[in-house]
Order: sequence, then structure tokens, then C-alpha cells
Amino acid sequence: MKYDAGQARAIAATAVRKAAQAKNNPADLINVAIEELLRLRLELLGYTMLEDLATSIRAEVNATVFATILQRSGPDRGSARRSVRQVDVQPAW
Repeated sequence: MKYDAGQARAIAATAVRKAAQAKNNPADLINVAIEELLRLRLELLGYTMLEDLATSIRAEVNATVFATILQRSGPDRGSARRSVRQVDVQPAW
């Protein structure tokens, strides 16, 4: 095992950013980062750091995805924004 916190953060961030294109659950993103660090035999980062990394990168990726959707929605972007806001999310339980 090697200890290089800067390298580990950069590798974890790259892995999380790639995974966040298809996954949205922070626990899944943290697991991806852990798997990549273990694969490269790097010492694991602290849980809080991994959680903060996953949360911030997930927010960035989601914002980019939402912006792309709105940009591609055509000339009447206002109606697309209204329909996105009007989605009623039901609790899973």
C-alpha cells in the first residue's frame, strides 16, 4: 500500500466523475472510488472526504446533465423548465 493523499484524491475524483455519468447514489459513487483505490493499492481516503468528493462531483455532473437537457429542449425552453419543476416525487415507502 502506498500513501499519497493527493494522488488518491485525484484518482478517486476521476473514478467518481466517470461513474456519476451512470450512477446517482452517493454510496455507489463512494464504492467506485474505494474499488479504484484498492485496485491501485493506494491507502484509502477517510469516509468524510470520500462522501464530500462524491457529493460535490455528483452535483456538478447532475447540473451539467440538466443544463444539456434544457439546452436540447428546443426554442421553448421555458415550458421544459416548468415541466421539470412540476414533477411530483412520491416517497418510496
